[in-house]
Amino acid sequence: MQINDRERIRVGHGAYLVGAFKLGPDTEYLGPDDATSWYNRNLRIFSNLQAMTSDPTDRILVIIGAGHLPILRLRASQPGAASATSRTHAT
Repeated sequence: MQINDRERIRVGHGAYLVGAFKLGPDTEYLGPDDATSWYNRNLRIFSNLQAMTSDPTDRILVIIGAGHLPILRLRASQPGAASATSRTHAT
């Protein structure tokens, strides 16, 4: 399996949702707070990408770690978001 394989990305994203997320009330919600921070970071990245465009035909090349892809792809696929084309290549 390659680093940018869709299944590997899906499994990796699951680690954010299941792994440390289990650290709940007994740890002052360290798991959910960490996940919230990760989502916030990715939403800010997406906001910055949107701010870089002024025309619907503008294109941006984004080179980013595979761990960011699930959230960015989800946001880009939502109604009202800029059209996103993803070409993922392993290195």
